[in-house]
Amino acid sequence: MNNMIRTAMISVIATAYTTTAHAQIDGGALEYMLQRPRVAKQWQHKKPFDHLFVDGGIGTSVMGARKPEFGLSGGFNIGDWITPEHGVRLNINTGEWSTQGVKSKYTTLGLDYLLNITAIAQSGRYYTPKRFEVYGIAGAALAIAHNAGPADYGIDVHLGLRGQLALSRNVYAYLEPRFGLVEDQISQVNNWHGWRPFTTLTMGFGYRLPVVRKHYAAPDKTKHSFADGIFVSGLVGATFLSNAHNASWGDYAGVRPMASVGKWFDPYNAVRLSLSAVTMRPTDQKRTKALSSQVEYMLNLSNVLTGAYPERTFWLNLLGGVSFNRSNCQPYGLKNSWGVSGGLQANVRISRGLSFVIEPRVDIYNKHFIQQNGHFKPYNVMPSLLTGFVYTYHDRYAIERRANGDCGTKKVSISIAGGLASTSTKMKQSDYWMPTARLSYTQWLRSANGLRFSLDGTMRRYTAEGRYAKAVADFDWLADLTAMNYGTENRAWLSLRSVVGFAIGADYGAHKAYFAPDVHAGGQARIRLSSTTGLFVEPTMAYELSDRFKGKNWGRVTPRVLVGIDYVLNREKHTSELNEAPEQKNVVDVSGGMGFYSGNFGKVSGTKKLTYNVRAGYGRWLNGVHGVYGSVSETFLKRDTEHTNHITTVAADYMMNIRNAITGEQNDDRLFQLTGLAGVQMGISSGEGRKTKVVPGVNVALQAGWRLSRHFEIYAEPSAVVHGKGIEDSNSPAHGELKFSIGTKFHF
Repeated sequence: MNNMIRTAMISVIATAYTTTAHAQIDGGALEYMLQRPRVAKQWQHKKPFDHLFVDGGIGTSVMGARKPEFGLSGGFNIGDWITPEHGVRLNINTGEWSTQGVKSKYTTLGLDYLLNITAIAQSGRYYTPKRFEVYGIAGAALAIAHNAGPADYGIDVHLGLRGQLALSRNVYAYLEPRFGLVEDQISQVNNWHGWRPFTTLTMGFGYRLPVVRKHYAAPDKTKHSFADGIFVSGLVGATFLSNAHNASWGDYAGVRPMASVGKWFDPYNAVRLSLSAVTMRPTDQKRTKALSSQVEYMLNLSNVLTGAYPERTFWLNLLGGVSFNRSNCQPYGLKNSWGVSGGLQANVRISRGLSFVIEPRVDIYNKHFIQQNGHFKPYNVMPSLLTGFVYTYHDRYAIERRANGDCGTKKVSISIAGGLASTSTKMKQSDYWMPTARLSYTQWLRSANGLRFSLDGTMRRYTAEGRYAKAVADFDWLADLTAMNYGTENRAWLSLRSVVGFAIGADYGAHKAYFAPDVHAGGQARIRLSSTTGLFVEPTMAYELSDRFKGKNWGRVTPRVLVGIDYVLNREKHTSELNEAPEQKNVVDVSGGMGFYSGNFGKVSGTKKLTYNVRAGYGRWLNGVHGVYGSVSETFLKRDTEHTNHITTVAADYMMNIRNAITGEQNDDRLFQLTGLAGVQMGISSGEGRKTKVVPGVNVALQAGWRLSRHFEIYAEPSAVVHGKGIEDSNSPAHGELKFSIGTKFHF
């Protein structure tokens, strides 16, 4: 009884207290007694890829618990901070696992979630980047490993922690330990539980886009960025040994290519760093090959003599410097030498940043440079005449354009190109020249940089080694050097661009298929045909990472040249119309068609090579461009005259309204529609006399549709599917399907 009375009194007192508090404090006392929820950080004006970053590093890997063994590792990352606290990155790692005396080389393709712990700890709605930040990492990766036998695939899952130190506003250094589990087929050593723990420690450097675009934060014609005056050049020409006997000058003639990068510190003075090569073969003697690294001072004579004038169409530069050289010639071997240089450079302006140059120069080396010349004099005098192009970045023009409010708009471009590719060791054999084709989509950013996604195909005609083919997806970063001066709305007839990126795909040749990634770099020269159309030439050099080139380091180098046409769409992306989902945001569809499957193509003949497929799916649009899609499909294929097998797939896809993305407006009521699909799937292979197998895969598709009414649409769809290893009893790392289907959609 006493307890009941005590409880009632406490309740009355509590009620009276909260009532009084509510009367005294606006909002009620309980609101102040309880902890307020933390406010999530956000970017003030977030747009896709505004906070993109790229980085790479090297380090060590450790595998094994009782007897840990060390190996080398390296990685490349590209990602984006969706909010100041949450980010995502795509990473490629490669290295060597070592355990129980077995060494396996591996490559992984992973997706990681990033948590900015420093941002969480900072108060307020908006985040101010700190000099030192700590990130949490969690993710998974698909790995491929190789030791003595065929390559194996597996999965790894991992957690990590990164400490990141800002070296400047855009450049940073990092240290990243990671811990995880990897399947046995990657370590190439089996144990009873099928997986092994691992640890990696990586350090490296990275670059992140500035929150406020560089050069445009505070326009001031008297203040320029460090990039103002930086130039790059490529030259090539003839050279000869002048202190040889004049009757043998023709015997001591050679070719000198040179690539340079430098900076003008003011209208008069510059420093240039160059890398050049010389090759010559005197009569009846071995060929000499020499590589030179040079540092040279440059003086603009025209500005010194007549005054600084940045709009000159012709000017002369005086240059001089020193070089360190490495020469090789049999039977003398590899020799080091030093040299001095001097010369003139005549420049003819083609556009604001581009000039054509003629450079007569003289280089003087000691006797070890041209070793066959040792019986003449203890030094070598080599005049050269080089020609080429120089591109200079003028930040002052970009600042003036920004001050005048003329900085251009974002653009999207699509392009198609074709050309030839070869390997560096087969370039002289025309049988090994490979036709190549590419279809690309590029999103250009305000700062004249762009992200390009491409689908590439390469095939060599049939030779004694069989036919070779390669299909990859390219991911490239483009920088329009000319647009940095003129703005993205430039009307220059010639634009120069740099290209750097990587590719992921597969190749097939000599009855074997391999995972075939590469890294590549190059340039692009574009001629403006109209306000929307351009003709371009794009030479690139790729380094193949496929196991097909194992032991052939120089043979991995693959040069190629493409010629193509691009079409630019002038518009502002992400208009208000596209932020909302369409009125009919749900869609169901059914389709059917025919195709080809690599697993049965060589086992049957005639029309039995054809496969038949049906599919049913459901999709939902999240906004005017992006959506999600799920489907179930069935493929029927012939194994022989009596048996039919099945491949059943369950897929989850990303869905894009490509027409809306290109035009920047909702056009669901238009007759023609264009939709893209890309995603992952799980395939189930079954049939008479065959063991049922379940394997992962990826798929892409393009739907060209016609709206019959507000709710109904018919479409034609070409698609491609890549199934993982194991769907067939073979050593091939993957099998694929090509399909063509006709279907109908219902929008509601």
